[in-house]
Amino acid sequence: MRTRTSAPDSSCPRTSIRCGMTFARQVCFDEPHEATQCSKARLDSRFGRSSFLEERFAADARLRQHASTGIHVLAIESGLRRRTEWEHAARALRRAVMARVQDVIGEGRLSAFYTGHEADGTPARGDRSTHLAHVCDFARSRLLVIAPHVLDRRECNAEEGQALEILDCALDAMRELRAGPAGRLVLRRERVDEGMDPLIMPSVEWESVTPYTVTRHVKLRDAAGAFVADLVLESRRRGLPAVRRVKVLWIHARSGTGLAGKARLEFAAAVRGPVVLGRTRYLGGGLFCSGCAMRRPSK
Repeated sequence: MRTRTSAPDSSCPRTSIRCGMTFARQVCFDEPHEATQCSKARLDSRFGRSSFLEERFAADARLRQHASTGIHVLAIESGLRRRTEWEHAARALRRAVMARVQDVIGEGRLSAFYTGHEADGTPARGDRSTHLAHVCDFARSRLLVIAPHVLDRRECNAEEGQALEILDCALDAMRELRAGPAGRLVLRRERVDEGMDPLIMPSVEWESVTPYTVTRHVKLRDAAGAFVADLVLESRRRGLPAVRRVKVLWIHARSGTGLAGKARLEFAAAVRGPVVLGRTRYLGGGLFCSGCAMRRPSK
């Protein structure tokens, strides 16, 4: 292994978050290492193998790409057990993503964008989505990591764009997920076909895949009425068109979390996914599927 000390490179994910450091260290491995191939390639390209402007333009292009999509898909090639709780798998995915990001950035505290917690340890709160959502789509044997700006249907800011660049590098080396009861999952990265994907393709109707959990305890005598009122309000907060109709499929009260259930939504205009709503949206809850996909005849 050879090292080289140089001025910091703002296009490198490691140095971009260590703004207080004076020097950055280039690490060159004689043999490729899976966890460092992505960051190594970007470091090497800065030192004599391409011009600074070429690297800067390439970094800007990657940021624009991640800002526009903000959806990372990990296909499950093998290891998924038949009866798997999506909550367990989503939590395992969250832990694995944080560990991979930590490997990329090295020392230092992970931001709330990855952890969902502020520097003092308190949960990040607010009407606006603040951190990554970890979603299990077992019907199509895959896992998704979705950026907060995608959840809210808003523009990605510069800080989120940089965080997505680091996330992309971290997921490049993610080939396995030890998901406890869900099994030991073998993963590969996969692109999203926005025109055909059941969780993305535009539709007026959307139906629950995982249960929606209400965001607030609304004191109404009618549980179904409280569930519908919360779902309509949450849809508005996430930047969705007006809800024209809600059909409750089932609901039940969960101790400690409140009402949860599944529903079919009809919007006043076609909506492009993903549609992930409710209190548990960061851990796979409140996921909806496009009605167009559900009506499509099977081959």
